[in-house]
Amino acid sequence: MKKTFTSGFTLVELMVCVAIMMILSSVIIFNHKEFNDNLEITNLSYQVGLALRQAQVYGVSTRDFKEGVGTSQADRFNTPYGVHFDITPNTGKPAEYIFFADADANKNGIYDIPPTDTILETVAIGRGNKISKICKKISTVTTCGLNIADITFTRPEPEPIFSVNGVLGTTISTVAICLTSPGGRYKKISVYNTGQISITNTT
Repeated sequence: MKKTFTSGFTLVELMVCVAIMMILSSVIIFNHKEFNDNLEITNLSYQVGLALRQAQVYGVSTRDFKEGVGTSQADRFNTPYGVHFDITPNTGKPAEYIFFADADANKNGIYDIPPTDTILETVAIGRGNKISKICKKISTVTTCGLNIADITFTRPEPEPIFSVNGVLGTTISTVAICLTSPGGRYKKISVYNTGQISITNTT
């Protein structure tokens, strides 16, 4: 009677298989993290862009806003809407931006702390993403390192009113909000004085 022997893995073959599985797992995990990082910063950039577009639509439409200082028809139907960005360092504030109604009496296009203006929505920026810088462009000169930007829209014009660091900028052609992810991905939301809003990759 013949004995039959079944061959199995040698120790070397087993170690090679384990090494291959470890390499494949590392590649998959790395790519998954990169994919999630890119997806989250992309979603955030579109979220900011949509908030700006919503402010533009609200600002130019005939929208009855009953809160605020004024009670006349002009005050109720001519309320500017905008988005407020503040990345002033060492304030202890969370990363966020504010969608607001410029409901004060002067409607100056600058965000004033409530109850002067009215906060419609505060959007927190989470998962380690952040607004890394705010830039403005005048003619051909771009200046970054700004801490505060207000971008508002009011009837009947679709063009924005820019305010940076609390000062109205009538000569500003573009304000850019730059976003950074924990993995080093970058997005830029540019708002032009024509009313156009664009989202691009940047460094």
